[in-house]
Order: sequence, then C-alpha cells, then structure tokens
Amino acid sequence: MEQNKIRSYSFYALGEILLVVIGILIALQVNTWNQHSNDRAGEHLYLTQLISELNEDKFTLETEYQKLQDQIPVMKDVLTILNDKPVDIIKFEEKLREYYLLVLYPYYFSSNMATFEEMKSSGNLGLIQDQTIRNEIIQLYNKIEELEKWFSFNQEFVTPSVIQLSYEFGLSRFIPQTDSIFSNFSNIQNEVDILAHRDALINNLAIQYWSVYDIETTLSDQIALIDSMVFKIENYLN
Repeated sequence: MEQNKIRSYSFYALGEILLVVIGILIALQVNTWNQHSNDRAGEHLYLTQLISELNEDKFTLETEYQKLQDQIPVMKDVLTILNDKPVDIIKFEEKLREYYLLVLYPYYFSSNMATFEEMKSSGNLGLIQDQTIRNEIIQLYNKIEELEKWFSFNQEFVTPSVIQLSYEFGLSRFIPQTDSIFSNFSNIQNEVDILAHRDALINNLAIQYWSVYDIETTLSDQIALIDSMVFKIENYLN
C-alpha cells in the first residue's frame, strides 16, 4: 500500500515536471515566433525606407546627369572652334557664353543615407535575411560615398578653377551675367586676348572636358545600379 502511494506521488511529480518543461518550451517557441515576426517587420520597414531613399538619390543623380549631357557637347564645340585655323571668334564667343551658363552652376549630390547609416550603427543590417542583397546594398552605398567625394571635389576645386581660369585669361567678359560690365570691349580686343591664350585655353578646357566626360559615365552606371537594387529589393519584399 505504501509502495503504491510512493509510486503515485512519483508519477504525479513527474507529470508536474513534464508540464513545466512543456510550458517552458512553448513559451520559448512563442518568444521565438514573436522575435522572428518582429525581425521580419523590421526588415520590411528598413527595406521600404531604403527604396524611398534610393529613389531620391536616383532623381538627384538624373538631374546632375542631364546637366553633364547638356555641358559636354558645348565644351566639345568650344574646343573644336579653338582648334580651327583661323578661329571663328564670333562663334567662339557664342559657345563660350553658352558654356558659362552651364558650367557656373555647380553639381551637387548628397546621398540620403539615414536608413543605411542607422542599420549599420545599430547592427540591424543582419535583419536582411538574404545575404546577397545585404552585401549588394553595402557595396552600392560604398560606391555612392565615392560619388559624393567627386561632387565634393568638383565644388571645392573644379568650379573655382573655372572661375580662376576666366579671371587669368580675361574671359569674365563672356559670362552672360557680366555682359553689361564689359560692353566697352571691342571684338578686335576680344580676338587678340583669345588668340594670345589659345593653347592654355585648349589645355584647360580639355582637362575639364575629360573630367566631365568620365563622371558622366560613372553617373550613368550609378543610376543603373540603383535601379537594379530597387528592383531586387521590391522583388524580395514581394
């Protein structure tokens, strides 16, 4: 009889232990499900914000790309005219004015990297489950940072160098905004000044031309990369 009681108590205790263990396992599983659900919601929010910010960057880059496309043929025309013998001064002046209208508006690009930087600093890049997409996002923003450096270089050095060139070679009179100031200069004087600095002008404009031509290709590639990345993220979310 006593033995039966002990056996009953043992089964009861074992049952209690099993119930506790099962309860703990269920609680852990529910917590895991909740964490997974929260992680997926966080991933979706981050990627949706990245799409929005990348599209903003794309719009800015397309605007700057159009500026370059407008500027390149004009720069090419100016160089062609300068290389002609004799130089068509009237045509050169017209193209130079057109060139200044374009080149004196500096290029500007500052990426909206708020979401990407927040993900990096918080360690939440790991929320993106697809490792390929995660790595491609990191690589894309590395390229965007390099592009920002070029725009910064252009603002700090290229545009000021154009202004300095204009001052040194007496080209300020051809800037449309200053026409009235230099109205007393004759075409003969303009021709003398231009021909006197012809070789230097060709060298400086050629450097600017190839710099702009090179960045035009880079911008085109960057816009295509952003398009591709947005497409991949949208497909992943769907």
